[in-house]
Amino acid sequence: MNRIAENKVTQAAWARFRPAIMLAWPSYLLVTTIIFVPMFPAFSGAFRNRDGFTLEHLMAFFTEPPNLHVMTTTLIISGTVACGALLLVLPACVIAADRGGKLLKFFVGSVLVSFWISILVRTFAWNVLLARLGPIGLSIEAVFGADAVPQMLYTRWAVVFCMIQIMIPYATLLILPNARQVDKDLVLAAEVLGATPWQSFRKAYWPQIKYSVLSAWLLVFIVSMGFFVTPALLGGPRDIMIVMLMESQITSFDIKMASVNAFMLMIIMLVFTAIIVRLTRLPFNRLLGEEAR
Repeated sequence: MNRIAENKVTQAAWARFRPAIMLAWPSYLLVTTIIFVPMFPAFSGAFRNRDGFTLEHLMAFFTEPPNLHVMTTTLIISGTVACGALLLVLPACVIAADRGGKLLKFFVGSVLVSFWISILVRTFAWNVLLARLGPIGLSIEAVFGADAVPQMLYTRWAVVFCMIQIMIPYATLLILPNARQVDKDLVLAAEVLGATPWQSFRKAYWPQIKYSVLSAWLLVFIVSMGFFVTPALLGGPRDIMIVMLMESQITSFDIKMASVNAFMLMIIMLVFTAIIVRLTRLPFNRLLGEEAR
């Protein structure tokens, strides 16, 4: 009986999603042809030399300090940017979705306007703001004196702040729609039953939005790992990210190590993606099971 019930659930789920899958397969084919097919020749260079298959280049990734150090720096910066973006976006989305009206329209409009401004322009704007003779530096100098002006440009925090500002709209577009669909009656019921505001948020509100938050974190983290212009213009010698190292290796004709770094970057992205998918899969299965019944 259990197997028959499972088969019915599977058939009902397939019948529900079959039209969407049939409509989406041309996009899957296009992405596979344009993105994934060229990746295999590029990655094959990491495991081949004149004599054939080899792991020499892969081992060099772990033994040569620049590669492992730069990858670690990339993970730290990307993780910091992802967490920072969510800390700013989540409260704003919750408040905008709860108030609605003009506040929501203004918030959405502000997010959409940021897409009209080039990332390069925004990075140069941060370069001007954080310069020694920029507005921030001159303001600090006027109030506290010239010796009180800290080094802001060409630091890791300059890179992080600029990347957070760039990635905020992407996180917003994932979290805000889900925040607007939150069942407020559950939150109200929790408050009526004596729950504190923190308990209401943790038990009634957070479970309804946590999966979109995890998806937003993953998106910001993965996109941040591919940044090149921002760390190159705002960062210092200790803030070199993996894409910058790959560009240097390609220009110096070290194609093998560039292929290895690209391969390891893809593996790390797949690992984090698998973790997020594993965390968000259970409610999706429950949704399919409940609707199939």
